[in-house]
Amino acid sequence: MPLYPGPAPSLQQPLNRAVLLAARETTDDLCLHEPFAQADEALLVPRYRAEIANDYALVADRWEALAQTGGSTAFQRRAWLSTWYETHRMCDGFTPVLVTITSADGRHDIAAFPLVLRTTPWMRLIEPADARVTDYNGPIVSRRTPTTKIDARELMLALCSVLPRADLLLMRKMPTELGGYLNPAVLAGSALPCDVRGRPLHLTESIEAWMKTRSAKNREQSRRRWRTFLEHPGARYVRATTADDVQRHFSALVRLQAARVDKFDGPYVLGEKLPMAFYEQLAARAIHDPNVVLTALECADEIVAVMMGVRQDGFFGIPRLTMAGGHWSKLSPGVLLAEATINDLYAEGVRCFDFTIGDYEYKRRLRLGVLPLFDICLPLSLKGRVIGPVMTARQRLKRHPKLVAFVQKLRGTQNA
Repeated sequence: MPLYPGPAPSLQQPLNRAVLLAARETTDDLCLHEPFAQADEALLVPRYRAEIANDYALVADRWEALAQTGGSTAFQRRAWLSTWYETHRMCDGFTPVLVTITSADGRHDIAAFPLVLRTTPWMRLIEPADARVTDYNGPIVSRRTPTTKIDARELMLALCSVLPRADLLLMRKMPTELGGYLNPAVLAGSALPCDVRGRPLHLTESIEAWMKTRSAKNREQSRRRWRTFLEHPGARYVRATTADDVQRHFSALVRLQAARVDKFDGPYVLGEKLPMAFYEQLAARAIHDPNVVLTALECADEIVAVMMGVRQDGFFGIPRLTMAGGHWSKLSPGVLLAEATINDLYAEGVRCFDFTIGDYEYKRRLRLGVLPLFDICLPLSLKGRVIGPVMTARQRLKRHPKLVAFVQKLRGTQNA
């Protein structure tokens, strides 16, 4: 029985000549409306070739080697991806789609796309390994990744030529650069600004230089809060390395974050079964994998702030940070934990601390930078050509909060 419904994609499947010519000669938005299976006899020689797999274990070593010499975010490295595919592999509606782009002769790996086919009652989507837990998406790229729009478009066409039958290729929250190399998915065109952005901190000089960028009032508040915190019995900064510490810290992370979210309206996505299983398994890796880091501030037997992140080389991505409320709020223990963790990992060579998506007040106090992110939505079928523009229009609408509020008010009036 074939892995994917419909005709099985061929690794040697040639691209349509007209599509390749369009990719090389035009500067319009990327268009994937031409069928890939119907090829002319007179073919252009493609620059890229695509290979597809359905098990991360089959490509893990190859992709890790590619990332070590090329570029990616920490969310496309082994610690994150192996956990993601392991926790999602038994879920209905998710089928791994792992595509490696090589040079035409197959000698060099150019890029790798960790994707999944997600089936819904009304659509078949090709998406990154995300499911609302991954903060940055994108491919793993090599030093040979395309540097021009024309080459990037052809690489994306090679990717789409081996994808299983689907309606849309939807990739969200992508940086324009990956480890200093251009992201071909964004470079190819048709990308729209994402409604969220990253918040990195690049310590190009020293921690002291970064502290001086913060206001004098901010620095004084930090010193005063540290003094007050350390006056509590048993006050300390802890980095989890044992099974007991990992379990305590993760349990506190879940409890504290759920308590804070209860104060706001809307669903708590991270409390759902699948995201919970993913993060629980990721946290367990901290016992033996230095690339998964849990840190906390404790007083006696009480945990007052917890941070969880993934580390890769000189980068540390922080998808989860929470703190206790009540009387602890006046000390901003989340900010104190961020400062302690930055000092800890800086001594080990980390120079980029990325607090990822979400604009919160504590991120402004830490004087973080801004990382624009981008989305692409490419139709792969006739249905996709109808639905794609609707999803794109919704994405454009999110960039105008006042207009969104007006539409919601109008809908509320109509419903009334």
